[in-house]
Amino acid sequence: MKHLIMLCSALTLWIGAASLPLHATDGIDPLFGSCESSPEEAVLTLGDETVAHFARVACTVFGHIVMPTERYFWSFYGGVAPVVLTAQDDGPDAELTAVFNDVYFTAIDAGELSGDAARRAFEGARFGDHFGADVQPTVYAIRTESNTGVSKTLYLYTHGEQIAGAIPYPEWFERIDDRPLLPIFVLDRTTVDTSN
Repeated sequence: MKHLIMLCSALTLWIGAASLPLHATDGIDPLFGSCESSPEEAVLTLGDETVAHFARVACTVFGHIVMPTERYFWSFYGGVAPVVLTAQDDGPDAELTAVFNDVYFTAIDAGELSGDAARRAFEGARFGDHFGADVQPTVYAIRTESNTGVSKTLYLYTHGEQIAGAIPYPEWFERIDDRPLLPIFVLDRTTVDTSN
């Protein structure tokens, strides 16, 4: 858990540093590395253009992760800890170690959900009136499998300019209620007024 907090803190600092490029290649970025030495079977793209607008795969010292694109920031409500999907196990007893490209995604299924799957994914997050009382937003899912057997899912919900996300409750996460999905805050940085 301590290492997960360190990873989230490092990501928060890195994401907030506007002067650092998203793909540092000159050796100045201590967290994000090159994907060039990834095994051939490593999946490095999301495969769906719409989902790729919101998320991307990054290669880090802690293995591969799915994180938001530069336009977005994903966070738990009530905090600034970023939300990422790690290929490495990040449970309460996990010891995140520097594994670089040795821990990676072997499968990523990303795309729009429809019908009952979309309805269940939206109802499971219980956003209340965030999107309006009678609105069924467009629902996207990102499902990952890693070479270490770790599988994770993240849902994104969009309606017009509104966007939100959710993840299945991690077993170690303290529940705030009985909903099956933990809502996450999605900030579109292009809508933030920075004039003050």
